[in-house]
Amino acid sequence: MDVSYGLLLKKSWQDLKQNPIAFLPILVYLLFIIGLTVLVILEFGIFWSLGYKTFASFLQSSLGIKFLGILSFLIDFVILAIMGFAVQGMNLGLFNAITTKKKATKSDMWLGMRKFTFLLLRYSIILLLVLFVPVAMLIGLTALIFAASKIAGIIVGVLLGIISVIYFIGLILISIFGLLFFTPIASTGKSNSAIALIKETLRYSKNNLGHVFFTWLITFAISVVLSIPYYLSKLFPNVIQWVVGIVYYLVSLVIGVWLGLFLFNAYFNSKSKKL
Repeated sequence: MDVSYGLLLKKSWQDLKQNPIAFLPILVYLLFIIGLTVLVILEFGIFWSLGYKTFASFLQSSLGIKFLGILSFLIDFVILAIMGFAVQGMNLGLFNAITTKKKATKSDMWLGMRKFTFLLLRYSIILLLVLFVPVAMLIGLTALIFAASKIAGIIVGVLLGIISVIYFIGLILISIFGLLFFTPIASTGKSNSAIALIKETLRYSKNNLGHVFFTWLITFAISVVLSIPYYLSKLFPNVIQWVVGIVYYLVSLVIGVWLGLFLFNAYFNSKSKKL
C-alpha cells in the first residue's frame, strides 16, 4: 500500500483546525468528572456524618453500612467506566464525520455516543475475558496439580508460567497491531457485533501489515518525542516541573486528538494524494 503519511498528518492537522468541535468530548468528560467528584465528596460526607471518619472505623461498621459503602463505590465505578466509553463513542462519531465528510456537528457526536458506547463496552469486556480467563484456568490447573504433587506442581507451574508470558506477549502484539484500526472500522456502523468487528479488524491488519506498522510507529514516535521535555523537567526544581507538566498535559490533549484523526485518516483516506 502506497501511503503518504506526511500528507495524512497534514490533513489531520487541517481537519482539526477546521473542526474544533473535536475537543468537545474532552470538555464533556471534564464536566462529568467534576460532577462525579462532587458526588463522591457528598458520599464521603454522609459516611463522615454517621461517624465513620476513617477507613478503619468503616471496616468496624455494621454489615449494612459496609454494603452501602461497597455499593456506592461500585455504582461510582460503573458510572465512570460507562462515561469513559460514552466519550470514546463521541470521538468515533466526530472522527468519522471529520475524516469522511470533512465537517462534523454536535449531532455526529451524540449519535456516536448512542451507537458506540455499549459496543465499546462489549469490546473491552471481550478483551478482558481473553486476557484473564485463560490465565485463571492455568492458575487453577497448576493449583490442582500442586495439591496432588508438589514437585509436579512446581514443574507444571514453571512451564505454564512460560506459556503465560508468551500468551501475554502475543496479546500485547495483537492489541497494538492487530486491533489498531478497530475504532475507525467500528465507526462505519456496518456491524453492532464486537466479535464481528474484531474479526474484520484482524483481517484488515493481516492484509495491510506494513500500513498498520507505520501508522503505529508514527503515533508512537510522536508520543515519545512529546514526552521527552516532560521527563527531562524532572531534573529541575519543582516549579519548573509543574509548569512543564501543565503545558505537557494541555499539549498532549491537542496531540491526542490530532493523532486520533490521523488514525482515522490512515484508514479512510490512505490513498489520498492531496489535501
